[in-house]
Amino acid sequence: MNTRDKLSSREKFMEIIARQNEYIQEELEDLSEYSVKDKEEISETYKNLSKYTLDNMVAAYSAGEAISKI
Repeated sequence: MNTRDKLSSREKFMEIIARQNEYIQEELEDLSEYSVKDKEEISETYKNLSKYTLDNMVAAYSAGEAISKI
């Protein structure tokens, strides 16, 4: 499979995705510790989760993954 972004390698994109997945797991662990009253922290966690997920999608696309798999 050829990368769409020729400035980096598939391996580098896979490293990015793995790191973002670690961040997502950390955020999910943090989320489980918040009480319902911690609205600002919960909101910030969801923003971070959205960012990491979007970063993963961009990295997967740049690595050459088919849109249907992303």
